[in-house]
Amino acid sequence: MKKTLTLLFILFIIVTGSTAQKIDQQQMVKEAMNDLQLWLQKIPGGNESGYGFTNRDEFSLATLGKPCEVFTLTTDFFKEEIQPGKNYLETTGEWRIPVMVNQENRAVITIFKKENKWEIVELGARVLAGELQEFERYPELTKNDGLRILRVYQLQSDFLFADDPSLSTGEITVFPMHSAFLNIVKIREGKKNKIGLKELLPYIKESIK
Repeated sequence: MKKTLTLLFILFIIVTGSTAQKIDQQQMVKEAMNDLQLWLQKIPGGNESGYGFTNRDEFSLATLGKPCEVFTLTTDFFKEEIQPGKNYLETTGEWRIPVMVNQENRAVITIFKKENKWEIVELGARVLAGELQEFERYPELTKNDGLRILRVYQLQSDFLFADDPSLSTGEITVFPMHSAFLNIVKIREGKKNKIGLKELLPYIKESIK
């Protein structure tokens, strides 16, 4: 009986924990929209094109696209030899959301949950906005819950993926973005538009040394 209760308690923790981790993306977008116009008005006059807008009249037409969760590599990845099958992805707590006008990505906001409320912490990334829209046409990146970003801060390089981040390394495929081609030699030389995370990790190690 004791073992049964213990097992039920463990299952309860697992189920409630996974439920707590479920993000309400509709609520996220709703809260971000409440602050979007305030952030757009902060753009200095004459600098609209640097943020992807033709003029300030377009601000009133701005909407938000689908959120992308940002992941990075764990500290274990940088401290140890790569362990086959080990998952080295962890969420940063940040999300990126395209700012759209007439269904066209113009900029990207970065949001973070603070005191149980989603807040915009950055607006910009005009180039990233366009790149995200290009990748949305890839069938492999439209499955599951949508796009996720893998950010390797040490190399200022980004990758996109749509696989479940809890999968093992060998089951995740990533798509290098422009920054990755610029900053990781093996990616640039290989000219691959997609690569398995298992193959990518040694390239990152080599580039950091």
